[in-house]
Amino acid sequence: MNLTFAFPISVETLLHERSSWSPSRPGPVRRVSLYELFATGVVSSSTGTISMLSDDWEGGHYPISLQFCENYPIRPPVCKFPKGFCHPNVFSSGEVCLSILSDGWKPSITMKQILLGIQDLLNQPNTADAAHFEPNQLFVKDSAEYKRRVQLQVQQYPPTI
Repeated sequence: MNLTFAFPISVETLLHERSSWSPSRPGPVRRVSLYELFATGVVSSSTGTISMLSDDWEGGHYPISLQFCENYPIRPPVCKFPKGFCHPNVFSSGEVCLSILSDGWKPSITMKQILLGIQDLLNQPNTADAAHFEPNQLFVKDSAEYKRRVQLQVQQYPPTI
């Protein structure tokens, strides 16, 4: 199979990361279509799901997109959940607010580390650096309502088996 990519450095980096993931994937990330990324030759964007196996988020398979720029891994990918995703560290646009995806970015950070970081962030929001006011207020001041909203998202994003 001959594949042509627009961004050779990005592809080389992602291919290396993919080979280091096989045969296991990072923690409870059950399906991330980085695998399909290589089969189709699409480098600029990939979508997949993050599955949680513990805590309030358990049972949901949350869609996430990863958008790579031509300067990856010099610049981080943009990671997004669906618009309106309810979490203190997810902007209303769906973009994830995580330090390793902005000022804490280093080219040595792998996709596995990013995905595990996002999983940790779901379970342990950083209220000091909130991106979405309403979910942050609920998390801090009304944990029962916050948990109810999380459970609504678990129901909204069931497994796609």
